[in-house]
Amino acid sequence: MPIEVTPLTPDGKERVEAVLRRAADDISFRELLLSNPSEALKDTDLTAGEAEVLARMRRVALEEWGVDVRSFRSFVLDNGNKVTVPGDINPSDDNEKGHATQRGPFSCARKGSRMPSDIYLLGTGIRGTLHFTNETIQALRVCRAVYVLHPDTMVLDYVRKYCDDVHDLNTFYDGREIRQDVYSAIADRLIEEAGRSGPVAFLVHGHPLFLVSATEYTLDQAASKGLKTTVLAAVSSFDTTLCDLGIDYGYGVQIFDSTTMIENTWAPNPAVPLLVFQLATTCNRRVVKDRPAGPILKPLVDFLTPVYGPSHHVRIVHSGAALLEETEVIDLRLSELTADDIDLERRPTLYVPPLG
Repeated sequence: MPIEVTPLTPDGKERVEAVLRRAADDISFRELLLSNPSEALKDTDLTAGEAEVLARMRRVALEEWGVDVRSFRSFVLDNGNKVTVPGDINPSDDNEKGHATQRGPFSCARKGSRMPSDIYLLGTGIRGTLHFTNETIQALRVCRAVYVLHPDTMVLDYVRKYCDDVHDLNTFYDGREIRQDVYSAIADRLIEEAGRSGPVAFLVHGHPLFLVSATEYTLDQAASKGLKTTVLAAVSSFDTTLCDLGIDYGYGVQIFDSTTMIENTWAPNPAVPLLVFQLATTCNRRVVKDRPAGPILKPLVDFLTPVYGPSHHVRIVHSGAALLEETEVIDLRLSELTADDIDLERRPTLYVPPLG
């Protein structure tokens, strides 16, 4: 059955949009509004009819009702619901006043709703503190504690502006030789702290779900223990590589972790552009303590040479990660990747253009 509502008055429109603005600025209120709208809206001055429509958070219904949702599309659900105003309303008058005129049925099902999170999995982006998103900062503000895995101490200082309890996870490398042990220990700590009192956040360089094992382990453990997680988008090294090379990969690209590609013998398609990440840890499960250089890439060169040939031109791309650090792109032949002067300490990416 369609929901019948009275036309939205100017005062009502202001009340509804005030709630939407609060949801845009406050991640904890936004999550509560999505998961338990009656609780979120109980202290507002919305009328019963306004609260009923807003609780469904459907873009179609709100737009037909006269609410401009363009600034709130990140959390207003996109499907379905329509509203009906009383039959004696003149459609032409509705248009002039910004009221809804379309009529039709809607689905009552609320899909994808979620409870407020116990753990936020966040990314800083690539370049220092410049890539923090507003949404990430909102999450930091509501967290009891933030656990940071990032090489730049300026990032730690920046995070302390939004949360008093900030922990540097680089100490987890001390006394551990295998990287997976480090990441498992980080996940254990996050689960323990979230179980004690949430929400807590894990903040990592780049994107939290782009080649971050600690995030994967945390998601698995949280699911098994019934803890709610939220992963927020961030700028990844893939994003900055697009800018550094000036190439639109939306039409087709291959992405591999260096070690995973070699160990699984996943031969790339030479007709499609190739990006290879994690060069500095190629075929090495241990914590990297020495300065990595070109010779460690011999297994990668040996793997790619039969596909592309030793003289195929490739590029090593390092996106500037510090505030004043410049991006560097080095053009060389595939066979030259193993030279001693190839510096991998800054964790570059390999771009292999297609043949032909």
